[in-house]
Parts: sequence; structure tokens; C-alpha cells
Amino acid sequence: MIERNGWHHDLICDHCEDSVEGFEEFEEAVKYKKTHGWKSLRSDSGTWFEFCPDCSKPEIMNEYRRK
Repeated sequence: MIERNGWHHDLICDHCEDSVEGFEEFEEAVKYKKTHGWKSLRSDSGTWFEFCPDCSKPEIMNEYRRK
């Protein structure tokens, strides 16, 4: 997830909770995740999940597809 935390945004893996903190703008976090191997998944219910490079494996991401 990309979460607003006071005056900045944090990128947090929804599986292992690894995080990258301190982005001033939401778009900075999006750019970072795209260039550093993070993956996004929209579940069947419409919820967005973010996965760090270590958790971006299909077997892990598929667990979240039906949430």
C-alpha cells in the first residue's frame, strides 16, 4: 500500500510489511515502485495491494487476488 503518514507517503509491502518511507508526493512512491521491482495487484473486490521484489512471486500474489 502507499500510505499517507503526516507530511509524507510510505510504500509498504502488503505481504511482509517491508517499507520505503518519506516520499513527499504520492507519485514519487509510484515512480519508485515501478523502477525498483515492486508489483501491484488489484484484487477481485477492487482492493489494491503492493508487493516488494521479494514478495512479487505469483504464488504469494495469488493469495491476495480473492481478498
